[in-house]
Amino acid sequence: MDNRTFRFFALSAALCGLLLGGCSDDNDGDGEPNPPGGGTGVPAYEWDLIAANAQLVLETQFWRGEPDNYYWVDNTHQNATFYHYWQTAHAMETLMDAYERTGDSFYRERVRVVLARIEQSNRGYVNEYYDDMAWMGMACLRAHGLFGEAEYLRAAEILLEDVKGGWLGNDEGMLWCKIPSEAENRNACTHWTVSCFASKMYSETGRYADLEFANAVYQYALAHLYDPSTGATFDGLDATNVYLTYNQGVLIGSALMLYRHTGSNDYYNVAQKCADYCINNDRFASGGIWRNEGAGNDGALNQNNGIFKGILVHYMTEFLHEEKVPENRRMAYIRFIENMAVTLYKATADTFLYGGGWDAAPEPGERIWLGCQLSGVILMEAVAVYADRYPDLLAYVKTAE
Repeated sequence: MDNRTFRFFALSAALCGLLLGGCSDDNDGDGEPNPPGGGTGVPAYEWDLIAANAQLVLETQFWRGEPDNYYWVDNTHQNATFYHYWQTAHAMETLMDAYERTGDSFYRERVRVVLARIEQSNRGYVNEYYDDMAWMGMACLRAHGLFGEAEYLRAAEILLEDVKGGWLGNDEGMLWCKIPSEAENRNACTHWTVSCFASKMYSETGRYADLEFANAVYQYALAHLYDPSTGATFDGLDATNVYLTYNQGVLIGSALMLYRHTGSNDYYNVAQKCADYCINNDRFASGGIWRNEGAGNDGALNQNNGIFKGILVHYMTEFLHEEKVPENRRMAYIRFIENMAVTLYKATADTFLYGGGWDAAPEPGERIWLGCQLSGVILMEAVAVYADRYPDLLAYVKTAE
């Protein structure tokens, strides 16, 4: 065990009793949190501690340390070699959520170790899927912005250059990947994600060609993969009836970035209409909880799909920070996401293990995929941000004495 790991576990041991026993409802004593509204603006839940405990479980049950330095694909550790490139990018994002919440250099160092492992395993940073590389590139850009280390920007530059090779022009759009048998796929996840990545690169470098590329990819997606009647995006040209949380998240993210760069309300309106759809639809938000999108095949689909809801939480959170968002909408977004977090927390407070569904705890002994765990951690980290920045907009607060 190296010094970084020892320091983390020493901290964990010191906090363990507080974390596992201290995340109480802190309510009126009836076993339920206070109802929405009428409170003091003081959160009824200790979201910092809940997020810390979720991170602790990610570290202790999913991280494979020295000399391997990667995340297990699940908590059973049955597959000793396979790891998800694109979900590792989301793990990096989740570590940076924790860094922004705590300032703890442990998370900064872990991000560096994870990226070094990606480069070693891939013999470079690129892979065969353009959306995967966009996720890795965005994680690197965020790391560069937070930590200022040149290697993160270098990696992102390499990735964007490779991603641009999948662009066939305004009429043909983006390839999904470099695999010939899948070359004809035109899907939402690639277009919106690549547009968002290129916009974020423009934010970092000011290179106008990247903004032009981001807009071109966005406009193709808007024309071919977007449903203006609902404000949502469907999954692909061959899946016009499939609406997934992942795709809505990156639609919001790409539109938001282009709004920030151009000031055009056309982009803002697309982001807002999609955000509204995400909390008011029967496709995946029925009952106020985003559905389990990997429930088929005995849950094995969550090997990929488990991260989808976390993506939407991330970009809904980015959007609701935008100054232009009306306060009533900001509150509606926050309370919808907060309610999911409360529901999931109450179901999982004894384990902090998250399955594909957010309305109940996993079954005893259920295989927990990395993406599902990451989504749950992203959710808890997001609500910790709301509790810090928007306590007066929370639904679950302490009542006045």
